[in-house]
Amino acid sequence: MEAPSFCASIRKRPDWAPVVRALLQSSTPRWKEKLLQSHDVAMPFPPMNGGPKPPVLRAILLCPHDVGTVSTRQRIERLYHLDGGQHMAIVLFMKESRSGCASASLMELQLDLIKGREMPIITVSSLDAMPTTLSAFHRQLFTAGGGKKAPPALSLLPYCSGGERLSEHTVNILGEITTGMKDLSAKATSAQGQQQLVEYLDAEAEQAINFWKGEFIVN
Repeated sequence: MEAPSFCASIRKRPDWAPVVRALLQSSTPRWKEKLLQSHDVAMPFPPMNGGPKPPVLRAILLCPHDVGTVSTRQRIERLYHLDGGQHMAIVLFMKESRSGCASASLMELQLDLIKGREMPIITVSSLDAMPTTLSAFHRQLFTAGGGKKAPPALSLLPYCSGGERLSEHTVNILGEITTGMKDLSAKATSAQGQQQLVEYLDAEAEQAINFWKGEFIVN
């Protein structure tokens, strides 16, 4: 199988430069440094006997301050069209800074994707863990049969809270009683919808409702 590769331009990005060392030290798989035009990471899938050339998982690496910029949206658009909306991902380094909250940036990115090009987001809390996390995601996609795009709405739900992150149980309930983020927003901002959320979510209903009193708007 062809070795995975990362773009040499990562060395020039202060937030991501330290990950080069972790990638080059990885033994399973062994990474190669190349010049990649539209993405930062390329991980080929294992070939099938007698089959066509295997697809490649391509990913771009982002930090919170990259989210929402014109250049980032253009990169996402190019990534999406490389393989017809398949075999792609965004890696978001959850780096906290004085200028903003990483969780808020994740929320903004997910909302952007829901309104535009949907694709998986892989969050990493440390650069040392990035190679292992990305490899695990790559294996998961191969096992699932090829890495088609996955709607990010469900993974967004835990962060739709005005307080602590919502529990897995609450997220599962929200996934069952709403048809999407727009529907959840409508329920959380109407008297009838709020009553339904209180009925189903109990103690965490207030957190879910308070979130939508903020400035996030889903068109």
